[in-house]
Amino acid sequence: MRPPFPLKDIALQSGLSLATVDRALHGRAHVARATTLKIEAAIAELERQYAEARVGGRRLVIDVVMETPQRFSNAVRAAFEAELPGMRPASLSARFHVAETMEERESGGAKLVHGSGGIVLLRAA
Repeated sequence: MRPPFPLKDIALQSGLSLATVDRALHGRAHVARATTLKIEAAIAELERQYAEARVGGRRLVIDVVMETPQRFSNAVRAAFEAELPGMRPASLSARFHVAETMEERESGGAKLVHGSGGIVLLRAA
């Protein structure tokens, strides 16, 4: 089996020696089950770290579409703007589309979806 990461990274992450990681990943004898579990956990953590690093430089834009009273939409906008900067590792920003009443054709569509990482729809009942 070809390891998904450099052996030295797996060894460092797992706290095991390079020789032990090599022996386990290449199916050699005398590897305890606990050692195998440590290596699997280390690989899972490395996968999470690598995925986080890939997202880190990416900027995502979400569209927030609200058909609500202005008082509510102002509160939602303030909450989004307060929370988005802390959404790490991704860099998120929001485009707001707000009205107290909207026709169906105004509440979504190609202009909103193009380049959007997601859409949040809020409508007062």
